[in-house]
Amino acid sequence: MFLNKDGHIFYWMLLTGFLAEIVAGSMGMGYGVICTTILLLLNVPPPVVSASIHSAESFTTAAGSFSHYKLGNVNKKLVWVLFPLAIAGSVIGALTLSHYGEYYAHIVKPIIACYTLYLGLNILRNAFKEKTKDRIKTKKKNQP
Repeated sequence: MFLNKDGHIFYWMLLTGFLAEIVAGSMGMGYGVICTTILLLLNVPPPVVSASIHSAESFTTAAGSFSHYKLGNVNKKLVWVLFPLAIAGSVIGALTLSHYGEYYAHIVKPIIACYTLYLGLNILRNAFKEKTKDRIKTKKKNQP
């Protein structure tokens, strides 16, 4: 296993997650892209990258989802439509990556690198985009 090769990889992963969360906290996006890029550069296998990022994101996503639910920002009908599809997609993705990820890492890594480059460019474009003053008006909960 890759952890036996380098006993310090955990600390690099911890630092990567911390720095990525600082960026994501300030911009509201980018945690997965930053972590994926850095962990692949550290030669961490794709299944381990995916598992570590998604396990960390589970807690922040759950907290954000609960907050949105309590504030009434959730379309419950849409959630129930997307829920089974999200479960199926996550299970298929996890099984595929865990079964083929290390064997086909030489193919998977360049694809992930291109995809994260695309996402990173979009994040940078959004970060430096000129802010507009026109905001979409939302319907408040207590209005008639």
